[in-house]
Amino acid sequence: GGLAGITLQAVPFYSTDISAAWEVVYKISGDFNLMRNLAGWIAVFYIYKQKKEHEAVGKTAPHAICISALKAMEVKYDVVD
Repeated sequence: GGLAGITLQAVPFYSTDISAAWEVVYKISGDFNLMRNLAGWIAVFYIYKQKKEHEAVGKTAPHAICISALKAMEVKYDVVD
């Protein structure tokens, strides 16, 4: 038994750690904008290949970034608060 030959690596907390969330921004090719208003943080990716804007609102900047990134990658997801 065991995990012989397998390397385990910690997964960054993308949706709660702003420096990890910026890694997500750098990986996605397209324009990115991050704003704050009374509703919270708004993250927007514009993906040129799709000719589409993907906007998300989150309580924190990392959360908004991750939701917008999921939309940009056209991933189906459930938001858990």
